[in-house]
Amino acid sequence: MKTQLEKKKTQTLSNTTKTENVSEKTQNTSQNPFLSGNENTTNPFTKSAPAQFAGLGGFLKAGKRLAGNVFAGKGINASIEDVKKHNAEKKEQKSKEQERKNQEQEEQETGGNMSVQYALKNPKLRDMFAEFLEKEHNVETLECYELLQRVKKHHILFMDMYTTYLKPKSKNEVNLPGKIQKKCITVADKLQNNPLGQDIDTSLLDDIDYELIMNMTDPLDRFIFTDEYANRHKV
Repeated sequence: MKTQLEKKKTQTLSNTTKTENVSEKTQNTSQNPFLSGNENTTNPFTKSAPAQFAGLGGFLKAGKRLAGNVFAGKGINASIEDVKKHNAEKKEQKSKEQERKNQEQEEQETGGNMSVQYALKNPKLRDMFAEFLEKEHNVETLECYELLQRVKKHHILFMDMYTTYLKPKSKNEVNLPGKIQKKCITVADKLQNNPLGQDIDTSLLDDIDYELIMNMTDPLDRFIFTDEYANRHKV
C-alpha cells in the first residue's frame, strides 16, 4: 500500500508529462503551414503569401490567382480561363507596343516617304511587295533588280540576267529604254565570244538599276494604299 507521499509524487510526474506533450504539439502545429491558422506563415497556398515569393514572376501570380479562385469556389475551369484571358490581354498589349515602336522607327528612317530601296531592304516589306507585284504581273522587275545586285559583284552572272530578263522577247523581259537595251545586246554578244575576257561597264549596270527602280516606283505607290501595307506593323 503506497504512502501518501508516493501518491503525491506520482501525480506530479503525470501532470508534467501531459504539459510537455501539449507544448510539443503546439510547437509542431505552429511550424506546419498547413496546420497553422496564422495567415502570416510561409504557407504558399494562403492568400497573403510572403513578399519573397513575388520574385517568381508571372508564374507565381498565375498560380496564386488560380488557387485563389478555387478557394473562392469559382472552380478549376473558371480559374484556368481567367489565367488564359490575363495572358492574352498581356500579349495583345505587348504586340501593340511593338507595333508602335516599329512605326516610329520606320518614320524616322524614311521621313514619312517610303522608297523602293527601303522597302526591299526590309525583309517583311520586301515579301509583301513581291506578292503585290505578283498580282500585278510585274514581279520579274523585282527579280531582275535583285539579280542585278549580284551581277555588280560578279560580272560573270551578266549572261544569266541577260537571257532571263534583258534579252528582247524573252519570257520575263523587263521594260528598258531602247538605248540601254542595245547596250545590253552588245555586251551579251561580246561575252558569248569571250565569256571571261570582257569587263562590263559599271555605268551600264547603274543605268539598268535606275530604270528598274523607276519601274517599281508606281507599283509601290499603289501598294502603300493596300490593307496589307496598312497592317504591316502588326506582329
